Amino acid sequence: MICPNSTEIKGITYWSNKTPNSTGYPNYAECWFNFSVPSKNQIKVTFLEYDLEENCDFLSHSDDNGEHFYANEQSITLQAQPNGYNNFSSFHFISDGSVQKLGFKISIETQGEWIFNE
Repeated sequence: MICPNSTEIKGITYWSNKTPNSTGYPNYAECWFNFSVPSKNQIKVTFLEYDLEENCDFLSHSDDNGEHFYANEQSITLQAQPNGYNNFSSFHFISDGSVQKLGFKISIETQGEWIFNE
């Protein structure tokens, strides 16, 4: 299943695991959202909505630094690699077949260049 709701508005990408007017995400859902952090830039990811079945349904982020799981964070900042290359990233959502919750919605926004501390 592809998470159905990915839109861009004024340079900000919004990604969600639910469709408009839905009561939540389906059981046994699995989907990814792939993107890259451009060289010498950082991206702010903001969790606008977050209602997942605890310890059963998961939203994770993977990049060159490994896989990280999220629960109720407000926002995170992702940075490009210090060697000047893009940082390829992926969000992964997976749900089991029991309780259906409302789901999540995140925004992904480029914050501009950052200075590497070498």
